[in-house]
Amino acid sequence: MIGVCLFEILSFYFIDKQHFGIEFTWRQSIYHTVRSFLLFADDDLMPHTNFGQEFMRITQVLGIFAGFYSSMRSLAHA
Repeated sequence: MIGVCLFEILSFYFIDKQHFGIEFTWRQSIYHTVRSFLLFADDDLMPHTNFGQEFMRITQVLGIFAGFYSSMRSLAHA
């Protein structure tokens, strides 16, 4: 789960400005990672390209899988 969060933070930070119209700071990268990871609607973040739209979908899917994996892992060890 930590690996997924680090991947998303770094991805937001290094993603090209053209995809969202924002040059992300570290703080913004963490903020948007948490929001997408927890599947909150993020009205502040509007993709400008198809890549940006796919990037948002990937971050949501990674959040779902990481949550599912950690739930299953905790059940297995209970």
